[in-house]
Amino acid sequence: MKIFPSLNTLLPRSLFGRTLLILLLPTLLVQAVTTYIFYDRHWDHVSRNMALSLAGEIAMLVDEIHATGYTNFSPRGHKAKQFMNLDLEFAKTKKHDPKKLKPLDVPSFMKELGQRIKEPFLIYEEPGGDDLLVVISFEEGYLTVRTSRKRLVSSTTYIFILWMSGAAVLFTGLSIYFLRGQLRPLSVLAQAADDFGRGMDSPDFRPRGALEIRHAATAFLTMRDRIQRFVTQRTGMLSAISHDLRSPLTRMKLRLAMMPASPDRDALTEDVSHMEHMVAEYLQFARGEGTEAPQAVRLDLLLLEMAEGYAATGGDVTLHTPPVCSATLRPQAFRRALGNLIDNALTYGNRVELALALEPHTISITVDDNGPGIAPGLREQAFKPFERLNAARTPGHGGASVGLGLTIARDICAAHGAMLLLEDAPLGGLRARIRLPR
Repeated sequence: MKIFPSLNTLLPRSLFGRTLLILLLPTLLVQAVTTYIFYDRHWDHVSRNMALSLAGEIAMLVDEIHATGYTNFSPRGHKAKQFMNLDLEFAKTKKHDPKKLKPLDVPSFMKELGQRIKEPFLIYEEPGGDDLLVVISFEEGYLTVRTSRKRLVSSTTYIFILWMSGAAVLFTGLSIYFLRGQLRPLSVLAQAADDFGRGMDSPDFRPRGALEIRHAATAFLTMRDRIQRFVTQRTGMLSAISHDLRSPLTRMKLRLAMMPASPDRDALTEDVSHMEHMVAEYLQFARGEGTEAPQAVRLDLLLLEMAEGYAATGGDVTLHTPPVCSATLRPQAFRRALGNLIDNALTYGNRVELALALEPHTISITVDDNGPGIAPGLREQAFKPFERLNAARTPGHGGASVGLGLTIARDICAAHGAMLLLEDAPLGGLRARIRLPR
């Protein structure tokens, strides 16, 4: 049982976030340590020296008062103003109302002054100004020492922290700007790979960015060209072979038609018809690998048109009310894939239901039939070209070949970046589900 979460769950999920964290975390730690050391050492040292200096000056004046008396203190008060920037005022009673003054807590200064004079004293902050008042109580009256707060509080600390914070914000902004520029080519590369997986072109894509990203983009372009050449060569060869086979098959059919009727002739005629069907499916498979350009298509209207077309020819094909939905795809190829699934459903059942649903990241299209279905262990096998399944799925065929219908449909779906899955249908038969990325 894990009590603490792993490090991966705490880190950002994006490459941008992790890279930014790698750049900023050491900088922030260095700044935090530097600020702490400065605050703990430098500021404390400076503040203590300033408190020591002011406390020593006030203690010297208090000692002068004890030595010369209050009546002879005025000349020294003028010198204190001139040389030490201390404004002295002696009165029999308190001249300032303590209720209108704000007490100022300066521990270092209070400690240093308390060690040097015996008289009680209080420190106030003058409201609306930058002065502080030190009121010292004597038996004969009160001595008020007015001086600037800068004598006790150093402003360099706040300036230092402000500069550190401002520099951190500035450098963070620059890091984000340049980091986004470096990672943008990687995002473009990922988008181009995703478009290629869906069968769409990225004509404006070219290698950009850092050297490593350029190498990856160049490798992707090379791989894409090789795959496209392989698909083109395979499709062309398959189409040529299928087309060339039609001529000898036609001659064979003519010769069989001229032969006298016999069981052998009927068997050969059936084999030739089966071969023609195979050749036709090969050509259909080759057309599914065509160079049709992708375009935006209303899937709800496409399904409605196909359902109405099958219903007009006597097929029991119904469509549940679909949501308005559009997708970028090759319309003729995708129509062929749906047609293969519907034809397959009508072959093994007499009722077909179509449905279109929007999911968080995908578009789901289902084709349900009420046929015998396919056992879960044989569903992957059904996608293999001309694979023979159990006789339950092929009634009247004795376990005959299922052809290329599912193979073509899955190939077209894969070219659109979609998945074709076989599941149990609510009608009791087979459900073919297409998950198309949104």
